[in-house]
Amino acid sequence: MRGDRAHAQEGPPAWKPGGDPLLGSVLSRYCVLGLLGRGGMGVVYRARDTQTGQEVALKLLATGRMSAGDSERFRREARAAVSLDHPNIAKVLEVGEHEGRPFLVLPLYEGETLKKRLDRAEEVAPMPVAEIVSIAAQLASALETAHSAGIIHRDLKPANLILTRGGRVKLLDFGLAFWEGSTRLTDSDGAVGTVAYMAPEQLRGEEVDARADLWAFGAVLYEMLAGRSPFTRGPQESLQDLMLTILEKEPPALAELRPETPPVLAAIVARCLQKDPAARFANAGEIVEALRGAAVLADPHPRPDRQSSGMGLWILLFVGVLLVLGLAVSNQLGPKDAIQVRVAHPEVQGLPEAETRRLSDNLKRALEQALRDVEGVAVTAPPQPAKETVTASAYCGPRICQVILHRLDAKDNRELWTETLQLPVDEPADLSIEMGRRMRRAYPPSR
Repeated sequence: MRGDRAHAQEGPPAWKPGGDPLLGSVLSRYCVLGLLGRGGMGVVYRARDTQTGQEVALKLLATGRMSAGDSERFRREARAAVSLDHPNIAKVLEVGEHEGRPFLVLPLYEGETLKKRLDRAEEVAPMPVAEIVSIAAQLASALETAHSAGIIHRDLKPANLILTRGGRVKLLDFGLAFWEGSTRLTDSDGAVGTVAYMAPEQLRGEEVDARADLWAFGAVLYEMLAGRSPFTRGPQESLQDLMLTILEKEPPALAELRPETPPVLAAIVARCLQKDPAARFANAGEIVEALRGAAVLADPHPRPDRQSSGMGLWILLFVGVLLVLGLAVSNQLGPKDAIQVRVAHPEVQGLPEAETRRLSDNLKRALEQALRDVEGVAVTAPPQPAKETVTASAYCGPRICQVILHRLDAKDNRELWTETLQLPVDEPADLSIEMGRRMRRAYPPSR
């Protein structure tokens, strides 16, 4: 295990008699239900809030790790996480102490760690590029917010990333984070972190800045694309050999391990994994900007957007109105085998309330308009029955909104199709064109 699988519901372990004495006990107001995972410095339990009945993740400092430095590092995790407000960073609900052991309370996110997702991909099929782009964009946005606040994670790895249902990323465990300019704790064993994802300067025990997180970001992105970490050579490799590889050698080319890797992603990985921090991206915001070029990956052959002017434009608009009206009528009077589809109000997170409503309304209108242009689909609204539901989930950082489109079975909410795209927060894109492209792929003529 490369880290604790702390906050994902991956199935509680079976309880064994004579096991953990905390099982069944109450800490503060939280009843401990079962063990979720253990990491280098923390042990995480599934617990229930006795006041609200809500299940949560309860993280305590691991037994035997109660040195002054470890205790301070744990409290620092709490301060770091509480100070950050971003839809892709795990929220801390409470900070407390039990019999001298500090603890954190976090939501019990439904989903799996990226580590487990990668393990599953190794057994079944490589991760789709669209999914990789979505994860990378959300993670880069989270890092941009943390780094802007002067906070460096220092232990970014697949086990510290939760993929919730619906495709949202949650960055966990700021236990090794520290504020730039604050007093740095001295670690008894020099460098801290997980070696396979540590930057060269971090391995050498030097002072690090946010660019160490960008190295780890590149290592994680490499692993999602290649199905293996960039510097690990095999299960029998010694720690010393791994460290030497990171310090002195280059990873195998992505073009060899996964030839279909889009050049924009390969270029991001290559720049993040530069040995010299000065050669990497200056900040996570630059990665967010670079990933905008990857937004077209979900639409590898986009139709060119033609522009017209003068009388030609008025003719096109007139014809367009007639087509829309005609399609709307055909949707209402069309064949009985048309798929009855309802558009649910999209979920938007990370924006002020007024902007949230605006984007949600605009996405809904664009989806409805796009679906009315799709042959064999009839858009319905309550109380009319629907066979399927189409909606979107938007997770917005300071500059980019990562939008995940969902086509769901209305009966059991089963995912039938999903696709991602990126929108600037100021939303200058023509949503009707973007949604039209996606909905034509969601409901292809050959279905």
